[in-house]
Amino acid sequence: MLAILDERAAAEHLPITSHLLAWEDDWEAAGLGTDSVDVAFASRSLMAEAVGPFVAKLDSAARSRAAVVVPDSLLPSRDPRLLTYLGRTAKRPRVVRDVTRALAAMGRTPVGARTQTFRPMRFSSFDEARSDLRRLAGPEPFTAREQRLFDAYSAQHIVRRAAESPSGETSQMWVLDYALPVTWVFIGWRTDGSPWG
Repeated sequence: MLAILDERAAAEHLPITSHLLAWEDDWEAAGLGTDSVDVAFASRSLMAEAVGPFVAKLDSAARSRAAVVVPDSLLPSRDPRLLTYLGRTAKRPRVVRDVTRALAAMGRTPVGARTQTFRPMRFSSFDEARSDLRRLAGPEPFTAREQRLFDAYSAQHIVRRAAESPSGETSQMWVLDYALPVTWVFIGWRTDGSPWG
Protein backbone atom coordinates (compact mmCIF):
# COMPACT_ATOMS: atom_id res chain seq x y z
CA MET A 1 0.00 0.00 0.00
CA LEU A 2 2.82 2.42 0.81
CA ALA A 3 4.53 1.57 -2.49
CA ILE A 4 1.38 2.58 -4.37
CA LEU A 5 1.17 5.81 -2.37
CA ASP A 6 4.82 6.60 -3.08
CA GLU A 7 4.38 5.89 -6.82
CA ARG A 8 1.32 8.11 -7.12
CA ALA A 9 2.88 10.90 -5.09
CA ALA A 10 5.98 10.84 -7.31
CA ALA A 11 3.94 10.70 -10.53
CA GLU A 12 1.82 13.67 -9.47
CA HIS A 13 4.74 15.56 -7.84
CA LEU A 14 3.00 15.64 -4.45
CA PRO A 15 4.98 16.43 -1.29
CA ILE A 16 4.01 13.18 0.43
CA THR A 17 6.44 11.10 2.43
CA SER A 18 5.39 7.70 3.72
CA HIS A 19 6.84 5.97 6.76
CA LEU A 20 6.48 2.34 7.75
CA LEU A 21 6.62 2.50 11.53
CA ALA A 22 5.12 0.55 14.39
CA TRP A 23 3.24 2.40 17.09
CA GLU A 24 5.95 1.43 19.57
CA ASP A 25 8.81 2.70 17.35
CA ASP A 26 10.73 5.90 18.09
CA TRP A 27 8.96 8.30 15.75
CA GLU A 28 11.26 11.18 16.73
CA ALA A 29 14.26 9.22 15.43
CA ALA A 30 12.40 8.72 12.13
CA GLY A 31 11.76 12.45 11.80
CA LEU A 32 8.17 12.39 13.01
CA GLY A 33 8.29 14.53 16.12
CA THR A 34 5.68 16.99 17.35
CA ASP A 35 4.05 18.99 14.52
CA SER A 36 6.47 17.48 12.00
CA VAL A 37 3.92 16.90 9.22
CA ASP A 38 0.81 18.69 7.99
CA VAL A 39 -1.34 15.55 7.96
CA ALA A 40 -0.67 12.20 9.63
CA PHE A 41 -2.55 9.08 8.51
CA ALA A 42 -2.48 5.48 9.73
CA SER A 43 -4.33 2.77 7.86
CA ARG A 44 -5.36 -0.63 9.24
CA SER A 45 -2.65 -0.69 11.88
CA LEU A 46 -4.50 0.37 15.01
CA MET A 47 -5.41 -3.04 16.41
CA ALA A 48 -4.50 -2.68 20.07
CA GLU A 49 -6.33 -3.00 23.36
CA ALA A 50 -5.46 0.55 24.48
CA VAL A 51 -5.55 2.87 21.47
CA GLY A 52 -5.44 6.18 23.37
CA PRO A 53 -1.64 6.59 23.45
CA PHE A 54 -1.36 5.71 19.75
CA VAL A 55 -4.09 8.17 18.75
CA ALA A 56 -2.31 10.85 20.81
CA LYS A 57 0.99 10.01 19.09
CA LEU A 58 -0.54 10.41 15.63
CA ASP A 59 -2.26 13.62 16.72
CA SER A 60 1.01 15.02 18.05
CA ALA A 61 2.89 14.40 14.80
CA ALA A 62 0.34 16.33 12.71
CA ARG A 63 0.12 20.12 12.53
CA SER A 64 -3.44 20.29 11.17
CA ARG A 65 -5.18 16.96 10.61
CA ALA A 66 -4.86 13.29 11.43
CA ALA A 67 -6.80 10.21 10.44
CA VAL A 68 -6.98 6.46 10.87
CA VAL A 69 -8.72 3.67 8.97
CA VAL A 70 -9.87 0.85 11.24
CA PRO A 71 -12.15 -2.20 10.92
CA ASP A 72 -15.74 -2.14 12.18
CA SER A 73 -16.40 -5.79 11.44
CA LEU A 74 -14.47 -8.96 12.02
CA LEU A 75 -10.96 -8.58 10.74
CA PRO A 76 -10.08 -9.93 7.29
CA SER A 77 -8.14 -12.64 9.12
CA ARG A 78 -11.37 -14.25 10.40
CA ASP A 79 -14.42 -15.72 8.66
CA PRO A 80 -17.56 -15.12 10.78
CA ARG A 81 -19.64 -17.62 8.81
CA LEU A 82 -17.09 -20.40 9.32
CA LEU A 83 -16.65 -19.55 13.00
CA THR A 84 -20.42 -19.73 13.55
CA TYR A 85 -20.59 -23.07 11.71
CA LEU A 86 -17.84 -24.44 13.97
CA GLY A 87 -19.64 -23.16 17.08
CA ARG A 88 -16.88 -20.67 17.88
CA THR A 89 -17.50 -17.12 18.91
CA ALA A 90 -16.04 -14.22 17.01
CA LYS A 91 -15.09 -11.10 18.94
CA ARG A 92 -15.99 -7.99 16.98
CA PRO A 93 -13.38 -5.25 17.28
CA ARG A 94 -14.26 -2.19 19.34
CA VAL A 95 -11.59 0.01 17.83
CA VAL A 96 -14.02 2.52 16.28
CA ARG A 97 -15.57 3.12 19.69
CA ASP A 98 -12.16 3.23 21.38
CA VAL A 99 -10.70 5.74 18.89
CA THR A 100 -13.80 7.93 19.17
CA ARG A 101 -13.55 7.89 22.98
CA ALA A 102 -9.84 8.69 22.88
CA LEU A 103 -10.49 11.64 20.57
CA ALA A 104 -13.31 12.93 22.79
CA ALA A 105 -10.97 12.77 25.79
CA MET A 106 -8.44 14.83 23.81
CA GLY A 107 -11.08 17.42 22.87
CA ARG A 108 -11.12 16.43 19.19
CA THR A 109 -14.18 16.34 16.93
CA PRO A 110 -14.00 13.27 14.69
CA VAL A 111 -15.65 12.76 11.31
CA GLY A 112 -16.19 9.35 9.83
CA ALA A 113 -16.98 7.48 6.66
CA ARG A 114 -17.55 3.78 6.02
CA THR A 115 -16.75 1.50 3.15
CA GLN A 116 -17.07 -2.21 2.65
CA THR A 117 -14.53 -4.35 0.85
CA PHE A 118 -14.52 -8.04 0.08
CA ARG A 119 -11.58 -10.29 0.83
CA PRO A 120 -10.50 -12.02 -2.39
CA MET A 121 -10.55 -15.78 -1.98
CA ARG A 122 -8.96 -17.14 -5.20
CA PHE A 123 -6.49 -20.00 -5.11
CA SER A 124 -4.62 -22.22 -7.55
CA SER A 125 -5.44 -25.44 -5.69
CA PHE A 126 -8.03 -26.86 -3.31
CA ASP A 127 -5.32 -27.50 -0.71
CA GLU A 128 -4.17 -23.86 -0.85
CA ALA A 129 -7.77 -22.66 -0.46
CA ARG A 130 -8.40 -25.08 2.40
CA SER A 131 -5.23 -23.97 4.18
CA ASP A 132 -6.23 -20.31 3.95
CA LEU A 133 -9.77 -21.09 5.12
CA ARG A 134 -8.29 -22.96 8.10
CA ARG A 135 -6.30 -19.84 9.00
CA LEU A 136 -9.56 -17.86 9.00
CA ALA A 137 -10.86 -20.09 11.80
CA GLY A 138 -8.12 -18.80 14.12
CA PRO A 139 -4.94 -20.28 15.55
CA GLU A 140 -6.61 -22.49 18.15
CA PRO A 141 -6.41 -26.24 17.42
CA PHE A 142 -9.58 -27.98 16.23
CA THR A 143 -11.35 -30.52 18.37
CA ALA A 144 -12.21 -33.76 16.57
CA ARG A 145 -15.78 -32.47 16.10
CA GLU A 146 -14.57 -29.14 14.72
CA GLN A 147 -12.22 -30.94 12.32
CA ARG A 148 -15.10 -33.00 10.92
CA LEU A 149 -17.22 -29.87 10.56
CA PHE A 150 -14.35 -28.00 8.91
CA ASP A 151 -13.72 -30.82 6.42
CA ALA A 152 -17.41 -30.87 5.41
CA TYR A 153 -17.54 -27.06 5.24
CA SER A 154 -14.44 -26.91 3.02
CA ALA A 155 -15.84 -29.54 0.66
CA GLN A 156 -19.12 -27.63 0.40
CA HIS A 157 -17.84 -24.06 0.07
CA ILE A 158 -14.54 -24.27 -1.81
CA VAL A 159 -15.44 -24.68 -5.47
CA ARG A 160 -13.62 -24.55 -8.81
CA ARG A 161 -14.79 -21.68 -11.02
CA ALA A 162 -13.65 -19.37 -13.75
CA ALA A 163 -12.33 -16.35 -11.85
CA GLU A 164 -10.52 -13.19 -12.79
CA SER A 165 -6.97 -12.97 -11.50
CA PRO A 166 -5.53 -9.69 -10.18
CA SER A 167 -3.89 -9.21 -13.61
CA GLY A 168 -7.33 -9.36 -15.28
CA GLU A 169 -6.98 -12.79 -16.89
CA THR A 170 -9.75 -15.34 -16.51
CA SER A 171 -8.76 -18.85 -15.50
CA GLN A 172 -10.02 -21.78 -13.46
CA MET A 173 -9.36 -21.17 -9.78
CA TRP A 174 -10.52 -22.49 -6.44
CA VAL A 175 -12.77 -19.93 -4.73
CA LEU A 176 -14.93 -19.58 -1.67
CA ASP A 177 -18.57 -19.66 -2.83
CA TYR A 178 -19.58 -16.65 -0.73
CA ALA A 179 -18.18 -13.16 -0.17
CA LEU A 180 -16.15 -12.23 2.91
CA PRO A 181 -17.04 -8.59 3.64
CA VAL A 182 -14.94 -6.29 5.79
CA THR A 183 -16.26 -2.89 6.90
CA TRP A 184 -13.61 -0.18 7.21
CA VAL A 185 -14.14 3.18 8.93
CA PHE A 186 -12.21 6.35 8.18
CA ILE A 187 -11.96 8.56 11.27
CA GLY A 188 -10.44 12.00 10.74
CA TRP A 189 -9.95 14.99 13.00
CA ARG A 190 -8.33 18.40 13.18
CA THR A 191 -5.54 18.46 15.74
CA ASP A 192 -6.57 21.87 17.11
CA GLY A 193 -9.99 20.53 18.16
CA SER A 194 -11.98 22.49 15.57
CA PRO A 195 -14.49 20.72 13.29
CA TRP A 196 -13.07 18.93 10.22
CA GLY A 197 -15.02 21.06 7.70
